Amino acid sequence: MTMDEEILNPNAPDLYAIIRNKYNKITMVDVDNNDTVDETEAVQFDIHEGAQVITLSLADIKSLKVYYNKDILSHMDQAKWENLLGDLRSFSSQKNIRFDLQPVDRPLNDKDREKLSVMAKNEIAEGFSKWDGSSRSSWQGLTKVKVKVRHKKAVDENVQGARARNVARVFIETNEGERWKFPFPLLDGARAMARHIEEGGSWNDRTGQHILDISEKIMTIRKFGRQARKSGVTETAVPVLVRLGEKLDEYKKKLHLMQGARGYHSYKGTMAETYVEPVEHFAGMFAKVDEDLVALMPSIEKILGEHENTSVVTESVSQFVKWLDTK
Repeated sequence: MTMDEEILNPNAPDLYAIIRNKYNKITMVDVDNNDTVDETEAVQFDIHEGAQVITLSLADIKSLKVYYNKDILSHMDQAKWENLLGDLRSFSSQKNIRFDLQPVDRPLNDKDREKLSVMAKNEIAEGFSKWDGSSRSSWQGLTKVKVKVRHKKAVDENVQGARARNVARVFIETNEGERWKFPFPLLDGARAMARHIEEGGSWNDRTGQHILDISEKIMTIRKFGRQARKSGVTETAVPVLVRLGEKLDEYKKKLHLMQGARGYHSYKGTMAETYVEPVEHFAGMFAKVDEDLVALMPSIEKILGEHENTSVVTESVSQFVKWLDTK
C-alpha cells in the first residue's frame, strides 16, 4: 500500500458506501476541518435532511458517534430514521467499534461540527491517549512515549480542544525518563516523532530528520503567510500562495498519517527522497519587501521547487542490495 492509498480512518469509505445512495445531500469534512469530496480523507459525514443535519463522526477510530436533534422525528420519516440507525448499528458491529448515539437539543450548526473535526485532529490520534494535565501543562501518550506541552496561558477546561492550543513548548519523554524538546510548537510534528520513537526510531535517523524537516517547512510557510499578508500581495503572487497552501496541506497530511501505527509503517516504507528545482525569484510579487520576508524567501523557493523522486530511493536500495550480494 502506498502513502496515497493509506487513509486516516479505514472505516470511512465503508461508512460512506452505506449512506451515499440513500440521501440526496451528504457533505464530508477532513481532519483539518476542510470540506472534501474524497471519502478516504473524511472523518465526519453530514447527512442533510431538510433543515436537519445528522452528523456521523469517526473522530475516534474506535467508535461511530451519531449526533442528531432529539426532535428529529418531527422532521424525518420514522421508518427512514430507524432504517438509518439499523444500518449504522450493523456497520459498527461488523467493524467492532462502539455505536454511540448523541442526541442534542438543537440541530448541529457549523460551529458544532467544526468542534467535532477539531477533536479528530487534536484530541484523538490513533493509539494516543486523550489529553490530560494541569492548568499550565498537558500530556498525551503512547505505550512507551509521551508528548508534553507547556502552555502560554492557563487551560480552560470548558473549551473544546483547549489542551492543544496556546502551545509554548513541546517535549517528548520516554517511560525511562529520556526527554527532548521538540524544536517547533507543532503538535502534529511532535506526535509523529513520538510515534517514530515508540517504533524504535531516533531523532537523528533518516525518518526522524524527515519529520523535523516537514515540521520546519510547515512553520516556514505559516510564517511566510503572515509576512506576505503584512507586505501586501499583488495579483501575480496569488498562484504562489495557492501552491504554498497546497504544500502546507500535503505536509500536514504526512505528519498526521505518521501518528498512527499503520500510517507510520506505510509512509516510512514509501518515503521518497526529494530534489529541488530552481524557482524564479518572486520578490517583485509583493507591494513591499522587508527584511523578514527576504529572510524567508530562500526556504520558500526550495519548498516551491520541491519534487518527490521515488526513483532515488528505489535505485539506491537496488544498488545497495547488489553490493551486498557481491560480498
